[in-house]
Amino acid sequence: MLFSKVGAIMWILLAVMSGFVNIINKLINVKIKSIYGIVKGSILNYFEGAVISLLISILLTKSINNLDVVNEIPKGYLTGGFFGIIPMVMFMIGMPGKSILFSTTIILAGQLVCGLIVDFLLEGNLSVFKIIGIIFIMIGVSIDRDK
Repeated sequence: MLFSKVGAIMWILLAVMSGFVNIINKLINVKIKSIYGIVKGSILNYFEGAVISLLISILLTKSINNLDVVNEIPKGYLTGGFFGIIPMVMFMIGMPGKSILFSTTIILAGQLVCGLIVDFLLEGNLSVFKIIGIIFIMIGVSIDRDK
């Protein structure tokens, strides 16, 4: 029982930290876009991510000899970078000049709608309360934008 509580607390802390890091990343990406443009900014972002990922892999595995596992990964799973760069570029194009809270809330609403659709398609589960919650988020964003 204690382990599950500790695990839940750890999961919540990691999720909150991920949210903070995500916002900092978005702020940096918008700044990079304003200096270098979208294409160079995107390349810089993903090059930096690749270098850091490689360094972490080397530190955690003590070598890069076990990267043969990449050949065993289903090819569809290797599209993660593609699906990572699309929202980053869309954010860099559409969100400069908007408040970070507004842009984050809009992105969250999009993620919630996507999650709702995926849950429905995979599990046949559609919650009226989740739909109402998403509607409340959108109303809140609309009210805040009217100020």
